[in-house]
Formats: sequence, C-alpha cells, structure tokens
Amino acid sequence: MSEQKSEFSLMKLGLSQALRAIAAGDCTPEELINAYYDQIEARETEVMAWQFTLSREEYLQKYQQKKAFYQASVLQGLPIAVKDIIDTRCMPTEMGSPL
Repeated sequence: MSEQKSEFSLMKLGLSQALRAIAAGDCTPEELINAYYDQIEARETEVMAWQFTLSREEYLQKYQQKKAFYQASVLQGLPIAVKDIIDTRCMPTEMGSPL
C-alpha cells in the first residue's frame, strides 16, 4: 500500500470496508492496527477516550502469536473498543465511576 494512501484512507474505512480491504489484499490487519494506534497516539492526550489499552507492541505481539486464529476470525484480529460499563475479563471495569 502506498504511503500516501495508507494512513488517511485506512482511518476512513468502517469495519465492513476494512474487512473487505483485507480480503481484497488492499491492506493487512497489521497496517490497520498500526493506523489505529497512530491515531490514538496522535489524539489521546486531547480526547482522553481510553481508560485501558494494550500498547501497540503488546497488541501486535498477541496478534502475531495467534495469527492463524485471527486470520480465521470474523474481525481478522482488528482491535475493538468496549465501553467500560460492560464487565470484561482481564481489563478493569469502572462503569464511568472511580468507585
């Protein structure tokens, strides 16, 4: 994928479009993961949207360790966000409250 096309175009893709782009070979899950993390790193200090995230390195390491599983999965290993009012295993659930 060309450098000019990558970041801006990847960030404009909705989930269905991203999955189609992966299937068509227009991009890889790793390219999308990196584009998402680039966007988080560029904006998080201003937006403050995330209570808990894996680092880019942790996420990519987990992705590589289970790549065959992710390639066979519906989401292709793409990261997702979960509102913290939903009980999650291995992540803090704060329900919007410090209590």
